[in-house]
Amino acid sequence: MRTWSWVFGALFLLGLVANSYSGDKKSTDKESGTQKAKGNDAEFVQKASESDMAEIEISKLAVKQATDERVKKFATKMVEDHTKSSEQLTHIAKLRKLDLAKEITKAHRDKAEKLSKASGADFDRQFMQTQVQAHEEALKLFQDQAKNGQDPELRAFAAKTVPVIEHHLKMAQEITKGLQGGAK
Repeated sequence: MRTWSWVFGALFLLGLVANSYSGDKKSTDKESGTQKAKGNDAEFVQKASESDMAEIEISKLAVKQATDERVKKFATKMVEDHTKSSEQLTHIAKLRKLDLAKEITKAHRDKAEKLSKASGADFDRQFMQTQVQAHEEALKLFQDQAKNGQDPELRAFAAKTVPVIEHHLKMAQEITKGLQGGAK
């Protein structure tokens, strides 16, 4: 089913910040011989790239499946903004030889499958509720990186992205509140 690929990317955001950071150790990649940062910066790149991947995919699903125009517009904006964020992060990660997320976890696929089974106003509410939670978690992740990251370019990227995430969160909260009130 075509929507599965979108859905599987979907709720990847929900558990991104749950893992704790490890220390600032460095190790050498045995195959390439390049040094890779371990800890805050490498984990930030993994989690932020997972976040973007999930946002893009689930938002594509919402563009097609949502029934409320506010939800569709929000989802379209998420695809645009997270594609841009992903491109910027990919550029920095390649320069730093840091790995981006490659796939979505089973837990996130399971959550996405559940959302894919929803329809109509129920889909809209569930999607927006996941967006509030995902953006709350992403905000914490990016604020922490902006404050504590080791790499200056990654810190700057995170700091520049925080206001965008705050705006997304505010929009998601407002739309969610409107959907709960039954307004269209």
